[in-house]
Amino acid sequence: MMVLVMVFGSLDAGYRTGCCGFKSLEEVVRDLYFPRLYKEFGQQCVRCRYINIEAPEARYFPDILWKVQQGELKIPVVTVDSRIVLDGHFTSQQLVDAIRKVIEP
Repeated sequence: MMVLVMVFGSLDAGYRTGCCGFKSLEEVVRDLYFPRLYKEFGQQCVRCRYINIEAPEARYFPDILWKVQQGELKIPVVTVDSRIVLDGHFTSQQLVDAIRKVIEP
């Protein structure tokens, strides 16, 4: 079973990465979260994609954009096969657990 994991982020969102650094949300997702998902589930089970909500491609996801703009969802927003599974601040373990619930019901 292959699932598409999409993380919607913003240029305004960032993460403090310990005592010495600050990274963009996109860097954290691509450098830390996606590799963790590939390690946990394998590239044959998950496909990962990051979407910047300010980028033109975000217009293809009007429901997500509207809910973020209305304050119903907080960045980052994670979908698995178009189903929202997480929003707001979360750990990589919470991300793995949310995807595991979809993959291994």
